[in-house]
Amino acid sequence: MNKFDSIWRFWQKLKQVDRHNIAEADSSVQWTVLLILLLIVGTFAWIGLIAPSTNKLKAVRSQEQVLLQQFAEKYEAGKQYEAVREQLIKQNELLENELAKLPRSAPMTQIVAMINAKAEDAGVQIISAKVQAGREQEYYTQRPIAVSAVGRYHALGRWLFALAESEYLLTVQNVSLQAQADNRLVFDAEFITYQASKKPVVPPTDKTDGGL
Repeated sequence: MNKFDSIWRFWQKLKQVDRHNIAEADSSVQWTVLLILLLIVGTFAWIGLIAPSTNKLKAVRSQEQVLLQQFAEKYEAGKQYEAVREQLIKQNELLENELAKLPRSAPMTQIVAMINAKAEDAGVQIISAKVQAGREQEYYTQRPIAVSAVGRYHALGRWLFALAESEYLLTVQNVSLQAQADNRLVFDAEFITYQASKKPVVPPTDKTDGGL
């Protein structure tokens, strides 16, 4: 009997086995049936239980990596928060100190009179000096004065230098110079003085990241 015939006989025996005569079958047939049953049960167990659990485990691990990355980013941001907060507090203190130097009101009449007086001392003729509407800024108010004057180059220089040394904080904007035939210059500009705003300075808030 060749090997093919042996396999054929075994297959015929296997086909004749059912639940009623399995106990009477050869041991080789019984072990084969048991192995087949184990393979079937294992396959269904894998499909129904193990595979979904494996997929869930992969999803949980992926989510874990995302959460770890988010935590690392927020941890780094949290370490920098205190340094940023201290810097904001210092900047706010510097701002308050600078604003404290500004007057609460600008005596425009006195300032215009001072501009005229120093112009006369320097040999500059004031054509007009008109107070303009105030311009509100975040922490202070600009009070511009539109000034038009005539004088020689050196006289205008002495006048502006004297204004820079006055007790009032003045800046000059929108300067325009036009030459006249008599070697004098027509000087037009905005002289701006400042007064502190009535709005309080808001200190930096003490809020941490909600995720920490």
